[in-house]
Amino acid sequence: MAAGVACDFCREDQLEMECCRGGLVPRSAAAGLPGLLLLPDGEEDRISALPDDMLLKILARLGCARAAAHTGLLARRWRGLWARLPELTFHRIAPAPLDAALAMVARPAPSLLDIHFFNHHGFEPARVSSLLRAAAALAPAEFVLHVTGGIQPGPVELPCFNRTTSIKLDLFSVCFTLPPAGGFPALESLHLENGHIDGAGMLPLCPRLRKLWALDWKLDSVVLHSEALEDLAVYATRQIRHIDIVAPAVKKLYLVAHYGVRKEFSLSFSAPAVEDLTWKCETKAISYRFGVIWRMWSLTFSTFLQPLGNNQLANNSEIMPSQAQHRRVGVLSLNLETSPVTELRDQCLLRRCSHDL
Repeated sequence: MAAGVACDFCREDQLEMECCRGGLVPRSAAAGLPGLLLLPDGEEDRISALPDDMLLKILARLGCARAAAHTGLLARRWRGLWARLPELTFHRIAPAPLDAALAMVARPAPSLLDIHFFNHHGFEPARVSSLLRAAAALAPAEFVLHVTGGIQPGPVELPCFNRTTSIKLDLFSVCFTLPPAGGFPALESLHLENGHIDGAGMLPLCPRLRKLWALDWKLDSVVLHSEALEDLAVYATRQIRHIDIVAPAVKKLYLVAHYGVRKEFSLSFSAPAVEDLTWKCETKAISYRFGVIWRMWSLTFSTFLQPLGNNQLANNSEIMPSQAQHRRVGVLSLNLETSPVTELRDQCLLRRCSHDL
């Protein structure tokens, strides 16, 4: 990778990041670097004489693939070593240099591939799909892709990651489509911070998936059946019509209906091993009582297993043997907000004025 791999906006951000700032080379000086480490006359470059394994440990401490690549501008001995790093993190570099950098990454597969972009590069869905295919070809054990802001509308195909065990995607308002063939046989953790994928279609492709966090669920139904899931979190950004969850191994479940549920709502739920359960339904119901406006913003139900002390165990002889060390505790919380009567009158007056206009 050359020195000028970032636009002006990305470079400003790099200057604020410790891991990137250490590898930045002044653009005025970068063109004149001869590729040799300049040392006083007669002084030996003992660091460059170290074996590759030691040099790779030094580069790994930089925490940034771009900064590691810039060491090659100072000494030929360091050139290309960054491509053999077990963990590769790319911060704020332009798409074209990133493509070239990924093509240089050496085998075996990296343990981590972490890519962060700014959205001012004008990403198109096809461009993101191409980047995902390049990442899948490297078969990293852990893959992270973060784009600050949104990309242009359109579906993004998620390719098969045959050997990747953990994937985290943070792309605002992106709808991922499933690969036409193949799957994710090694995937154990899928974290969708932003962006949506068809969970019902995804789960059969992930036989080993134990953790699923879908924090931008855009469908009006939540249908998830899995024998392997142990940790499930769904944050629905649509009004929910139907929930159908069958997860016999799940121990932790977190479900939020951000826009509430429909009047014709239906629920089918089977998770006999759950230990930590949270259901949260948000609403904007308004009622006028006792001279004030009451707004119910959310209704949350939580249940968890609490360890029992020795005295409690002695006084609970009816507890089943499998539950002898814990008891289930449930908490129901209601979030209300009040407003004075005058506010209600003002709101009615504003509505009347708007209709008159």
